[in-house]
Amino acid sequence: ERSLVRAAARSPIVEVFNTAAALIESHARQASARLYAVTSAVPGEGKSTVTCNLAVALARAGSRVLLVDADLRKATQHQLLNVANDPGLSSYLIGATDEIDTVIFPTEVENLSLLPSGPLLQSPAPYLRSERFRALLPELRERFDFLFVDLPPVRSAADGLHVVGLADAVLLVLAAGETRKDDATAAKRLVRGAQGKLAGCILNKAEIQTRGYYYYSAAPAVEAGAAE
Repeated sequence: ERSLVRAAARSPIVEVFNTAAALIESHARQASARLYAVTSAVPGEGKSTVTCNLAVALARAGSRVLLVDADLRKATQHQLLNVANDPGLSSYLIGATDEIDTVIFPTEVENLSLLPSGPLLQSPAPYLRSERFRALLPELRERFDFLFVDLPPVRSAADGLHVVGLADAVLLVLAAGETRKDDATAAKRLVRGAQGKLAGCILNKAEIQTRGYYYYSAAPAVEAGAAE
């Protein structure tokens, strides 16, 4: 669960996520996708780190990327990208500001911006299913080449299920040797039941060729190797 932000340019983890980014670019062209929701089955699978690393890899490849931390119960992205967390998405959703640009911040990674979660909310679901949030995503989608939305695990909170159907595609992060098969199966069923377009799964923490990430596409027989 290492961040790419300060990783050496030729390190294995960078190569792995460069490969994953290339797969996402290919999927984006084929599916006309820009807005990717990322979730997991249960907590602890490395979803937020994986989301951040994908965003960093695509930004370094030249795409304009916005990462939205919509896990309003457990903010993480501001820590990974060294950005203040207040104000953020929750500030906009509760009406503390009407200017979305006041809560979008540049990061030290060129081409990558962050919309942090903002102050945590006890009951985020009503805000994530609000018309204010539903109207925000298409607006942001048109301003960036890629928009990644980091969502809560679908088996532990229903918040993200209000969002997956709004995305062009959904990526599901699972942990090798940790995620139970029934949790993975249930997570896929929940995503599809919420009208989410499941583009693929990322198997995190896998030990394949001494590396730690493995990417499976939902498309038949499309896969790529990984990093620690």
